[in-house]
Amino acid sequence: MINRESIYLDTSVPSAYFDARWPLRMEMTQKFWEEVLPGYEPMVSEVTIAEIGKTKDETRRFEMLGLVKNYSALPVTEEVQRVAGVFSRANLVPENKWEDALHLACAVVNGADYVASWNFDHMVQVRTQKRLPILAAQEGYFRQLLILSPQSFLGGSP
Repeated sequence: MINRESIYLDTSVPSAYFDARWPLRMEMTQKFWEEVLPGYEPMVSEVTIAEIGKTKDETRRFEMLGLVKNYSALPVTEEVQRVAGVFSRANLVPENKWEDALHLACAVVNGADYVASWNFDHMVQVRTQKRLPILAAQEGYFRQLLILSPQSFLGGSP
């Protein structure tokens, strides 16, 4: 069996797959899903599932859950919560964006190779890329983790 790299998907990615308000982003997400993800081990977490579960549009909620139903749903363990707390206290993401801290902690604790996200406010940005490995290493996690937009996997700029 070939050991494939893993991509952790935050909620913005399955959401963008169906979001016609941003046609180009939707198209890139669908292309990412069809052309990129089959070559990786996709991961989501209980956080992703819970956020999808809050989607008001029932049809959209079921469509998004259908996209991720066969992916590993990582649990939010005490360790994930602890690491997320470290990220939050260090202001890696704003304190009021606890779910973003949990997404990053799930990816770090579970050894993901990449995080795919459309969240340019708190996740896909130079500041986060620079600080995350330092904070993770201080907690004993030394694996390289890149946070990229789905567009980046397609060869475009993030």
